Formats: sequence, C-alpha cells, structure tokens
Amino acid sequence: MLTPSPSLPVHQQNNLRDRVLSISALQRSGKFPLVIYADEAIPGLMTVEQAGAQRQGYGSYGSFATPWGRFERDWSLDVLVLTEGTPPANLAQAPICIAIAEVYPTSGFTRVLSQGEDGAGLDLDTVPDREYPERFLKRLNTELAETGLVVWKLLWKETTPSAPLRLANDHAMGFGSSALWDADPETGLPQLVAGQFYASSQQVLKALYGSLVTNSKKFLTLYDADHKSHTLAGARRGYTRLGGNLTAAHAQGHLLVLEHPLAGNPAEHTDNWFYVLGLRDEEVVQKFAERLDLAIPWPVQPVWAETLLNLGQAANLIVWLEHAGPDTGREYACGLRVSKDAEAWQTVLSTALQTGALVLS
Repeated sequence: MLTPSPSLPVHQQNNLRDRVLSISALQRSGKFPLVIYADEAIPGLMTVEQAGAQRQGYGSYGSFATPWGRFERDWSLDVLVLTEGTPPANLAQAPICIAIAEVYPTSGFTRVLSQGEDGAGLDLDTVPDREYPERFLKRLNTELAETGLVVWKLLWKETTPSAPLRLANDHAMGFGSSALWDADPETGLPQLVAGQFYASSQQVLKALYGSLVTNSKKFLTLYDADHKSHTLAGARRGYTRLGGNLTAAHAQGHLLVLEHPLAGNPAEHTDNWFYVLGLRDEEVVQKFAERLDLAIPWPVQPVWAETLLNLGQAANLIVWLEHAGPDTGREYACGLRVSKDAEAWQTVLSTALQTGALVLS
C-alpha cells in the first residue's frame, strides 16, 4: 500500500491524468497526435516541427500538413490528429502512459510506477530541490520524456532502507539490484566482482562499464541500501557481461549484468584463486564443491561440500565476498573467493580424512 509522508500532502493533477488517458486512447486506436509547440505538461509528445508539418492557412484555425499526411486540431485535448495519410516508420510513437511517483528526498531518489498494463517501473536520482510540487512534477516529466511515462501524482515517502543501489563515476550514475565485491588479492583494492545494474540510458551503462575496465586506475562509488558508500575498482581484465533492455520485464530502461572473469571454470585460467557466485535460492555450497573439484588435483566428493567450506574458511583458503542487495528476488545473494593452493588443500583433505571429518564413500 502506498503511504505518503504526513509532512507533505499528496500532490496530484487530475486534469493532466485525464488528458494523458485520452491522448493514449487516441494512440491505441491508431491515431497519430502532435502538439504545435513543445508541451510543458507532457514533454514526450511529438511537435509539428519534429514531424516536419507546416501550417495550412492563417490563424489558429488553420490545419497542418506534411508530405505524407494532413492534421486537424482536437481542441478538447489541444493536439493535432492525423486525419489523412500514414506516418513514416521512423516517426512511430509509443503510446504515452500515466504514472505515479514515490519521492524519497532523504534517500535521494524517486521511484516512478506506471499505471499501464505493463506495470513498468523506474528509479531516478531526482528529488525536489527547494521547489514547489508543481515545478518538480514538470521537471520530473521532462526527464521521463523518452520513456512515455507521464507522472500525474506525487507521493512523499519516509526514508526507506530499501533504497536502490547506485553505482557512480565522476559523470554518470546508474542503479543496481545487487552487487558483490572483494579485496583483490594482488592489489588489496576493493574490486567489483559481480552485479546487476540498470539505467534509463544505455550511454550511462557504457560510461560506468568503461570506468570499470579502464587501465587508468579509476574508481567508482557504490551506494548501498543503507546509504553507505563503498569505493570500488574494476577488473581491468574485463568482465563477462550481459545486457539488453527491460521490455521483457515490463519495465523501462537498460540492464547490464557483470561477472568477474574468474567466476567461470577455474580450470580454464592459471590465477591463484577463483570466485563462486550464488544467486538467491541457488545451492552455492554445492556449486563451491563442484568448482573446487575442477580447481585442484585432489578429488572432491559432493557430500564433503559443507565440511570443506568450513575447513577452508578456517584455513584462510575461502573468503566470503561483501554483498549489497535485496532479500528477495533472483539476484546475487552471496559469493566466495577460493584459493587454488593445491598443497594447502591437500593438507586440509588429508587431515580431515585422518580425523574422520571426511569419509570416503
């Protein structure tokens, strides 16, 4: 249930909501609307200038035309509607959609929630800056212009510990759903090992990824859900990454999933350690045993997994990664850095077999 902060009343513009719903209905019925000038209330609407339309006749009653169609004015909605012709494919419009916004001034972000069928959601690092709600609403909708979402209601929320993760360099910031990091054994610097990040612009994700893989020793800042900051270096050897837009998840924006190259098969590299990454609800202990069996020359039986995890930690062969993220969802929930020191693992295995902590089966 959405509960506004008692310190500020809910701000809503019902006229804006009704206008957006009506224009959206036009679009969904196959109509093609334009505005004569940039619309301050709905910045995402295409203008006659953008469409290349010219006024036909004189005065405000004149219609507009392009080489491919003719427009007439809908006075009730203050838009032009295509009445003859077909718009070219490069001018296709996604229907606009009403949305509400939860504002978290202390946390430093605003959560936009679509009220359309797709249930799209988006977090922005945008909060009021000593401005009236009306002005903030206009500024917020300007930032949302390319998404098709139009906010008509603002809800002020209390500070929440479930603020989204934020990853930032000197000039760009994206949001994250989970992250794992570790002190690099070679440099001692805290290094991002894995994470899921998203942003409304693909350029933001490219800028953040560039900082993570550059050789100029740049650092990024990760802000966790408790608003604490962590300075992180990137893996200059690169990352295994996946990306794409969030349409399939019924959301706006772009996704970037990163995993350290040492999180794969440990037999495929010669480094002295490897990472084991665990998604929520994944059997990470069993995964650890499977990877250890690939990493050392001594056979590891699956039933030994939990015992070897405990013994490896006691022998300083295993380190749990630092973690930030939610308590639910299919996210990175935990991770391990595991040494590939064959001699040390031989000592652990032989001692455990001699003492009965491990039993051959």
